[in-house]
Amino acid sequence: MSVLSVDTVPGYVAGRPALRGLVDPETLAVSEVGDGNLNLVFRCADAAGRRLVLKQALPYVRLIGPDWR
Repeated sequence: MSVLSVDTVPGYVAGRPALRGLVDPETLAVSEVGDGNLNLVFRCADAAGRRLVLKQALPYVRLIGPDWR
């Protein structure tokens, strides 16, 4: 499983037609807005003002790291 980051979200969106149809991954501005404990949450907006929120649930407690399961 690849953990997403602000830098990798545009590529993730570009690789999924359903998401690519909602926003332009080439002009995507991404910020992480999660609380840092369990899930990764990203706010995404393209140059045309279209937006989406992307959530990634991790199989571990993010605060502790992947060694905790």
